[in-house]
Amino acid sequence: MVLQYGIVDYKCKIILYYNILMAYIIIGALVGAIVGTLIESKKSNEQYKDVSCISKCVKVHDENGENYPWLDNYKGGLNHIEYEEPIGTGAWRRYNSKIWEAHCKVVNHSPDQLVTSHLKSFMYPGRFARLKFIFNKGEDLITDIENEDKFKYIYELEAKYFESNKLCM
Repeated sequence: MVLQYGIVDYKCKIILYYNILMAYIIIGALVGAIVGTLIESKKSNEQYKDVSCISKCVKVHDENGENYPWLDNYKGGLNHIEYEEPIGTGAWRRYNSKIWEAHCKVVNHSPDQLVTSHLKSFMYPGRFARLKFIFNKGEDLITDIENEDKFKYIYELEAKYFESNKLCM
């Protein structure tokens, strides 16, 4: 009988150790997922603390700087940009250097995230503002869903410009 109980005890211990091992593996996977998410989040937000990224971002956007050079050949180039916040109030205000600085801190300008970040911020549900692009020639554009393809194109041009000039990378 002792031998039989010994075998049962041995099998119970193996099952117990197996379950403990599986629990550690699951806990490790969860911790790894959380840490990985935090690292990715930190990497995507590092640019917001990068003074060089912010200052270059402001310079290429601001109408007193380079004023969207990636749009020089689109509708005669950009004259200026206005924003409406809160949305639906009709209170359109012209972007200035201070607003561009806030924009560059809040909206991700790393080339691989730029298009998505801008569409989420200004186009899709949950956006915090609408933008109005005032061009030198042709119609003005407002970041509403019916203009999604036009703005995707504009933001793709911006992402290519940032990538080719190694901005916010």
